[in-house]
Amino acid sequence: MQKFLQGRLTYWLSVQPLGPTLAHYDSEGRWLVEQELDLTPEQEMRIVRMIEENARPENQKYRYHYYRDNCSTRVRDAIDTVLDGKLRAVSSGPAKLTYRGQTSRLVADVWWGQVFLNLAMGSFIDQPVTEWDEMFVPGKVQEMVRKVQNVDESGNVVPLVRAERTLVEAPGRKSPPDMPPNRVLPLLLIGLLGGALFAWLGHRLLSHRNQGQAKAPLGKRLALAIPLGAWTTLTGFLGLLFVFFWTMTDHEVAYHNENLLQTSPLTAAFPVIAVGLMLGRGWATRAFRWLALVTAGLSVLGLVVKVLPWFNQVNGESMALLVPIWVGLAVGPVLHELRERRSGVTVSEKADKPAGEVQEDGADRGEKVS
Repeated sequence: MQKFLQGRLTYWLSVQPLGPTLAHYDSEGRWLVEQELDLTPEQEMRIVRMIEENARPENQKYRYHYYRDNCSTRVRDAIDTVLDGKLRAVSSGPAKLTYRGQTSRLVADVWWGQVFLNLAMGSFIDQPVTEWDEMFVPGKVQEMVRKVQNVDESGNVVPLVRAERTLVEAPGRKSPPDMPPNRVLPLLLIGLLGGALFAWLGHRLLSHRNQGQAKAPLGKRLALAIPLGAWTTLTGFLGLLFVFFWTMTDHEVAYHNENLLQTSPLTAAFPVIAVGLMLGRGWATRAFRWLALVTAGLSVLGLVVKVLPWFNQVNGESMALLVPIWVGLAVGPVLHELRERRSGVTVSEKADKPAGEVQEDGADRGEKVS
């Protein structure tokens, strides 16, 4: 776990008979396709020696990288080496998708996984890549080797792939889509609903804080505070986690993450403020208003700076979800203040008085404070 958090994963080459491998794939419901390559005897010997050399105990372990050095890129590199660069030559063109696009495509059936990965990974995975780079995905290796031509022993140009056979079928497993799904609209809808909810929660929390505990039962105050506390605990934790990934680990994919403006570590203070509001503390009212405005400001800033060329992270889905929520949270105190001004009592006046005095003041004027 420590090495995973630090981004220092060690993988290794293992050698085992084909039978157990097929059984393992079958037990996991995964399909397996064999590609027979039309190599010359010399090329076959070269690749066998390379595998044997890499399987030696002193060579079998390597530092894993999600995109640049994994089990798929190692197969790609071995094939390209014995073909003297032919695989790289046919895959030097620009790719249709970036690393982010490929990642989103592969996890498309797990929507929350796609949302989290897009939130956690920074601008590194949005840089333009080639088809060669795309071969961190095994399916892309399968696709690209079909395009390679080789020269056989007789000097004839032949397709590199002589035959393909399905060794393990997985009829219940769907293939990933060719393109990643666009979830901006559904996430925007969720964000707008969440923003409306938090605007109402913030407004009601401030209202109940100023009404005094006699008019605001503990159960009601808990019901209002818990959703706010739970949400901001999550976003605060994610913000701290993303800062940790960027500054203290080798997770290159998490560097320069603009989504820190959407998951600010400052939001980790909201649960404490929510408890203060629930208990009717005056400082909590001022802190809530200030932090809600700051959080919303940072979130909107993340949207505005997209006009600048230095902010090119593809995080539209993340902003569609989170910007409305933070703006809604900031709207809550504004609604409360407008209501109090209409009733002739300002938020600052109430925050500086015990709840009982506020109620008495309202009664003296013949006003109902709610």
